[in-house]
Amino acid sequence: MRPTVPLALTALLSLSAALNPPALAQTAPSKLQVLALGNKASVSLRLPILPGGLPTAGYIVKRSGPGGAQTLTVKPLNKLEATARYKLDPEDYDLAVGALRALEDDKLGNEERGYLLLNLLSTVTDPKLARALNLIYEDDKLAPGSYTYSVSAGSQNLGSVTAQVGRDIPLAAPTGLKAAPALRQAALSWARGDDMVVAYRTQRASGIGEFTNLTNNPQIVNRGVTPAFSDTKLDPKLSYRYRVSALDVFGRESVPGNVVSFEARLTVPLVAPVFTKAAGQQNQVELAWPKVSDPNVKDITLLRGDHPGKPSVLVKLPASATSYIDKTATPAQHRYYSLKVSDGMRTSEASPEWVGRAYNETPPTAPGALKAAESETSIALSWTPGPEKDLAGYNVYRAELAPGGGAPITLLTGQPLKAASFKDDLPQGVQSQFRYLVRAVNTSGVEGAPSAPVTASLTDKTAPDVPLLLRAGSAPGRIAIIFTLPPTPDLKAFEVYRAAQNEAQPVKVATLAPDSLGYVDSRVRGDVQYSYAVIALDTHGNASKASNVMAAVSPPDKLTAPAGLSAHLDGKLVRLSWTDSPAALAYYVFRTTGKARVQIAGPLQKPAYQEEARKGVRYSVQAVNASGNTGPMSAEVEVR
Repeated sequence: MRPTVPLALTALLSLSAALNPPALAQTAPSKLQVLALGNKASVSLRLPILPGGLPTAGYIVKRSGPGGAQTLTVKPLNKLEATARYKLDPEDYDLAVGALRALEDDKLGNEERGYLLLNLLSTVTDPKLARALNLIYEDDKLAPGSYTYSVSAGSQNLGSVTAQVGRDIPLAAPTGLKAAPALRQAALSWARGDDMVVAYRTQRASGIGEFTNLTNNPQIVNRGVTPAFSDTKLDPKLSYRYRVSALDVFGRESVPGNVVSFEARLTVPLVAPVFTKAAGQQNQVELAWPKVSDPNVKDITLLRGDHPGKPSVLVKLPASATSYIDKTATPAQHRYYSLKVSDGMRTSEASPEWVGRAYNETPPTAPGALKAAESETSIALSWTPGPEKDLAGYNVYRAELAPGGGAPITLLTGQPLKAASFKDDLPQGVQSQFRYLVRAVNTSGVEGAPSAPVTASLTDKTAPDVPLLLRAGSAPGRIAIIFTLPPTPDLKAFEVYRAAQNEAQPVKVATLAPDSLGYVDSRVRGDVQYSYAVIALDTHGNASKASNVMAAVSPPDKLTAPAGLSAHLDGKLVRLSWTDSPAALAYYVFRTTGKARVQIAGPLQKPAYQEEARKGVRYSVQAVNASGNTGPMSAEVEVR
């Protein structure tokens, strides 16, 4: 990113091509523009500074117009000629030439190039230096008429400009100069004016004295920016006059514009007094402050706000006032007070805010008609609001009624409630009884007498969760089911329902204790399919929906050896699987090492098992039925 100053300089040296004053025109606009100004008997050319400085061979200027065509080579004057002709300081000349030569280095970074261009700002504000470098070139002794100039630098075409020679057009003076008081400074501003203007000279006179420049060099103002200047070197006891003249890219300076007068005392701010007291009292706030010593102050404004930094006018008082009692302050509400003073022309900043708070020590009346509406998960309270205008709200208290009494009372509301209602959310299933009462609180924090108490408890209409049947297994003469249910505090029992094959309606076959997780039905016949479902009951008589249905057939045949046993290596694990046997309730897994066989798992409900892989071992599986009888061993399978 290029620095701001070089960008501003580039904007000043490459003004817009859309300029149409009577003696100034331009054609073939380019990024680096050549500007021309026609005078009575000459043309002033403004030549741009190239990114690499000035062209080594100079600018080639081809002129056509009255008197024919002519080619000119424009180069900077040498140091001796420049200082002699234009009375330049040699150091200024050396600094500008050195910066131009340094720009020729194409290895310069943006920061270095910006610094060099900063040194060349003097070519904008100092016409003599610009002429010594021939950045402002005067083509004089011309006859009236229209002249066209084509300019190039080496192989780069910088475009053409046309100027009309025949009369001088003075640069217009700045207009609309204004001087406004600011904090210990005069803020000057004026209208922009001619697009060719690049700088302004601001002058000041004290009283009826002579005008002098406020800055050593004219003030450069970028295009599109409203010109302004702040004069901070003021004596509050004096009055001043200001005027401004304009400078353009051709080195012309206008006559000064309009003169404005300014009273420096207006820049010294008025100071409001600071409170020494903001004391809350019964239904009012007492305020006090020191006497205003400034004889120019005509009145005092007392401001009050409900929130910090948001005051409004409460009352205007004479400059001699030193106290005020605010009888309109709402009790217990923080009020933010500040002061301003005025001399009839200006108003001071507000003084630091002080907080005042009136109070009301009278307790509010007790709420009436307290009622409680019970539900499964909450108890909703409502009551009749109190008549006081300064009520902050209501505090709700609850006591759990334990056997024998003496239960502690607890405040349920952290802050007083605005509404005359409250919902006490409780965990579903809580069986306790509760006693509630309500107290009103005013804005001063004073709590009133309690309401008449009310007693309530939760209702329970929620059925238990639905049980989940996990497995139904059979063995000769019996069928076993396994089920589960999430923890239920008020669970009372389980009911087991069964429907035999071809039966239309299920019948209850058992009622189980709440800690049951299964049921074995021994009243079954072999080769008959039975379907089972379970319902959960709670202590309030609520019944769950029926569980999922699972079916089983009590096999007539005895157990057989598990078939299809296989072993698969999976990384560091060996995974066993086999065909599930209808007569089996569970399985045992055995591992054989050499001639030694040991049981390593069981009973397992699923026909699968896994363990860490071992070399040189064999596995076998045995089934067990609901009666606890085991069948024959499966064929062994070896892991390799």
